[in-house]
Amino acid sequence: MEERAAEMEKASGSHLRRAEKQLLKEQVYEELLPTSLKRTGHFLMAIDIRRKWILIDAASRKKAEEALNLLRLTLGSLKVTPMATSDRPTALMTRWLAASTERAEGWALGEFCQLESPSGNDGVIKVSEVDLDSDEIQQHLDGGRICSALSIARTGQLAMQLQDDLALKKIKSDDALLEKADSGDDEASRFDADAHIHIPALAAVAEELITLLGGEVAPTLESAPGKPVQASKAA
Repeated sequence: MEERAAEMEKASGSHLRRAEKQLLKEQVYEELLPTSLKRTGHFLMAIDIRRKWILIDAASRKKAEEALNLLRLTLGSLKVTPMATSDRPTALMTRWLAASTERAEGWALGEFCQLESPSGNDGVIKVSEVDLDSDEIQQHLDGGRICSALSIARTGQLAMQLQDDLALKKIKSDDALLEKADSGDDEASRFDADAHIHIPALAAVAEELITLLGGEVAPTLESAPGKPVQASKAA
């Protein structure tokens, strides 16, 4: 477009006005769009009617919002509220990280955590593949840092990373859960396993986690993603 604009300015001997540049831009788009490479994608989404939840497998909240916008276009309208809990996830994660006695029965820590200062001015510490009960972690907590992301696992169900905004990332099914799934590798078998085993397990674990966070509270109604969580499976 810049080359064509330069040619037009050279031919006319004057600079193009803003309206002329906008018109030229639209013309170039119309010419190039039919021959441009097309990018396609898909979203995995589960609608839990009983819990009145929408779970979206997305890499970010922005992507989750895109999925909800597509659903709105299909339904005509869609009012959702972002998941909110009575207790902040950072408070629960910091307690679990600080003392094993604070952890709920049936839950365990993984090997990843993210630590931040309450002010947010001292940088972020990310720790992976280490014993989270080590003295080093405790020293950071004693220094006033809080946990803003933590790998946790529900025994026999799922392992995941809980984020401070309630998003669940790097979700992995436990071996005991995988044994219940059909061993078929075709798309239909994978869909059946997701629909009848993995998604119900995720919803049940998310519900238990929300209970541990003091239960769900109702925020102001708005069109926003994330009810109950933006869940991202591990690659």
